[in-house]
Amino acid sequence: MEKAQEKEQMVFRRLGGFPQLLLESAADLEHVQSLDEARWVANSAPVDGLNCDLALRSFLDDDANGRIGPDEVKRACRWMLDMLTDRSDVGKHDAPLRLAAIDRSHDEGRQIHAAARRILVNLGAADHGAIHLEQVRDRAMIMAAAATNGDGVIPAGVADTPALALFIEDIGATTGFQDDASGRPGVTEAHLESFLSQARALLEWRARAGPSLHGAPGSVMPLGDLTEQAWDALSAIRAKVDAYFDLCQLSCFDNRVVEQPGLGKELPEGLATRNAQELAAFLEEIPVARPRTDGKLDLSGWLNPYFRDALLTFHRLAIAQDGHEERSFTRWEWVKARDRLVPHEQWLNQKPETTVHEIPQDRLELYTSDPSLETRLRDLLAADKEVGDELLKIKAVEKLILYQRFLLDLVNCFVSFTAFYDPGRRSLLEMGTLVMDGRRFSLCLSVSNLAEHKKLAAASMIFLLYVRVGGPTDKGGFHVAVAVTSPVRGSLYVGKRGVFVCTDGRVRSAVVVDIAENPISVTEAVRSVFSGIGGLLTRFGEKLSATRNQQLEKTVEESLARTASSLEEIPTSSAAEPAPAVSAAGTRDLLVGGGIAVAALSSSLAYIANTLVSINLFQLLVTITTLLALALVPTVIVAFIKLGRRDLSRVLEAGGWAINHELKVRRDQGTVFSWTPALPANARHKRGDMLDVFKRHVPHEDPFLQRRRTWLLLVLLLVLLALALFLGTRV
Repeated sequence: MEKAQEKEQMVFRRLGGFPQLLLESAADLEHVQSLDEARWVANSAPVDGLNCDLALRSFLDDDANGRIGPDEVKRACRWMLDMLTDRSDVGKHDAPLRLAAIDRSHDEGRQIHAAARRILVNLGAADHGAIHLEQVRDRAMIMAAAATNGDGVIPAGVADTPALALFIEDIGATTGFQDDASGRPGVTEAHLESFLSQARALLEWRARAGPSLHGAPGSVMPLGDLTEQAWDALSAIRAKVDAYFDLCQLSCFDNRVVEQPGLGKELPEGLATRNAQELAAFLEEIPVARPRTDGKLDLSGWLNPYFRDALLTFHRLAIAQDGHEERSFTRWEWVKARDRLVPHEQWLNQKPETTVHEIPQDRLELYTSDPSLETRLRDLLAADKEVGDELLKIKAVEKLILYQRFLLDLVNCFVSFTAFYDPGRRSLLEMGTLVMDGRRFSLCLSVSNLAEHKKLAAASMIFLLYVRVGGPTDKGGFHVAVAVTSPVRGSLYVGKRGVFVCTDGRVRSAVVVDIAENPISVTEAVRSVFSGIGGLLTRFGEKLSATRNQQLEKTVEESLARTASSLEEIPTSSAAEPAPAVSAAGTRDLLVGGGIAVAALSSSLAYIANTLVSINLFQLLVTITTLLALALVPTVIVAFIKLGRRDLSRVLEAGGWAINHELKVRRDQGTVFSWTPALPANARHKRGDMLDVFKRHVPHEDPFLQRRRTWLLLVLLLVLLALALFLGTRV
């Protein structure tokens, strides 16, 4: 059967403008080994760019460099094909691994078969001939929580005796704990070896001290149990006492030495006002006592308080022990007592560097002399190692199940992009589907750096939405780049909200955070032209209306001013003058002013009407057509060029993929990635709008009555306008 598969020819089909190898079954995976990588669609991809099982990612990225290359894809295909004799279930996402399909003609296949068989037996499913991914992972979780789980770490809690638990605790406390697979702190074989090595070295060093032989020449402990205390005192004063006796010798030649050491008259000014730290530093620098010409160090006289306690302690333990009762000692007596501790100093210098010195002596001796604790711990470590080997085999079973299910899909993300274009399938590089603005957008790719991706994807000529999936405080949120390829932009803007349907069926919130502008369709380009013209006309009309309004306001103000001045010129009425004449004159002037205002408004309307009448209709149509052509033709040409250059490979490369060839999206292919779902096939559409039905139930005035009122107001305005014009002509 394998020879027949090898003889099968490779089948290519143009997809996205490039001939791609069709990969539909395990037999096609054989061709991947011989197909030149230059004929692959993609050569490498970031691991986090694949939307698949995390364990599958780790198995594929066998060098753990964060990327998957063609060599790793080929190794994965070769390994899976070598492990299976029956490959009919390859590519079936829910199919279990049939034990009979495992190739047992080689050692690795037999080990995987035995591990799968052992899992089924342990789970009470020995009569089943197939194993599911969930069963493998349940078994792995059980082993991870067990005492021996293959991680090489033994926690203290698994010890069967208190002594062994204390042994493990002491090892971890001194050499450092390490968490096991279940998160419990424990120790490894390296910790055990380090602990025992340090304990033996420390015990051997301590043994060289021998018994506490008081006064024995050359003894490491010449003062017995008091040796350590005497050594600590000597370490604190040795350099200062040696310097003191040197000063005493100098004083024999020059008495001024006695006055020089910073005592008496030589005390620095302001010493009493200094802080404790400065005083301690000063005392540390001056001699332990005032030098004497007789060469003795008198303990009954003044002693430097910084060294006083150490001096008295060393005199009591090392000098007075020889029967020296005086409260002073000479240089010779000092050297004799000091040199007696030289063997102890040499012994201390040979102390090994360990971390176990805080463990009590009796416990260290027990750990190194009684082999039972060490043997028991080594047995646990050995058992854990055996379980580790078994766990590795279980991992191989998990790997084979994942490869059988998803490796064909993965290869389709490298060698061929069949699933990438097929709306009925989802490729491993797609994160899900965005539902927004009454449409579905299926091409949604993971993005880690929005700014960098937008910069690199600009050359793709594809309209991209950058969408945040999940809330701003959602730790599981992520960003995707969504391709909008059909039909128009619609109501898509930054801040637009929708929902995101993940490939596993979860529905999450989504919001647009950025947009990369590019043509979506020719229709969208034409609409943008008319939208621009409409905006231009709106702005021109607003500007013209503002100018005419200013002129009208000026005319009305001038008319009212003239009316007011004429009223002021009328003389004060008297008894001889009839009052009605004045009233008639005022009314006339007011009507004249109003007539002027209405006339100004009428002149504006007449100006527009005369302008339109003066224009030739044919010339108007030619002019409008020419303007539209000048605006539309370049825009449509540019849109055609950009739409023809739409390339999905640039979007993928911006996300870290290494793409070999262009992945064109023709104008007629836009609906593959963006579309409005059709109504169900059995749906029935009723005529009319539901609002017309709902408004019947809302209490409101009769709309016909409102219309009659509107017409009456218009007629009244026309009558007033005619009256103003008539009065204006009579004046």
